[in-house]
Amino acid sequence: MLNLDPWTVLWTGINLVVLYLLMRHFLFKPVTAMMEQRTKAIEDGLSQAEAAKQAAQALDQENEARLAQVRGQADQIVAQAKLQGQREYDQIISSAQADAQAIRADAQAQMEAERRQMLQDAQQQVAALALLAAAKVSGRAMDQAGDRDLVEDFLREAGDL
Repeated sequence: MLNLDPWTVLWTGINLVVLYLLMRHFLFKPVTAMMEQRTKAIEDGLSQAEAAKQAAQALDQENEARLAQVRGQADQIVAQAKLQGQREYDQIISSAQADAQAIRADAQAQMEAERRQMLQDAQQQVAALALLAAAKVSGRAMDQAGDRDLVEDFLREAGDL
């Protein structure tokens, strides 16, 4: 059977307690402290990663807002350019139409003046022929201004009919 000596049991117990205290002081405390530091470093890294993620999301939202604003400004600039182009086009067309109408009016006035001149020339030629015919019929020369006026009045009345 086993022989248990009380002194051996007592010294073994004391050795175990001293061994436990030494291990606790030199092994357990540094390992626990190292594990707490590691846990804290991991938690800090996770919180920094979360903060960086939130900052990136905020920056992304800000960039999207800026992009939308820039697109809106670009659309507005394009719309203004189209409107300005349409105004200039309308102004050019209006100016061209006014110029064309002025040219037509000038041409019409010139044609009317030429027509009047031609009619006047024709009347003078007809008057001269009438005087010449009257002179031949009457056998005398018709040079006097009164005779000319009489023939021109006759032609004018005949032209109004």
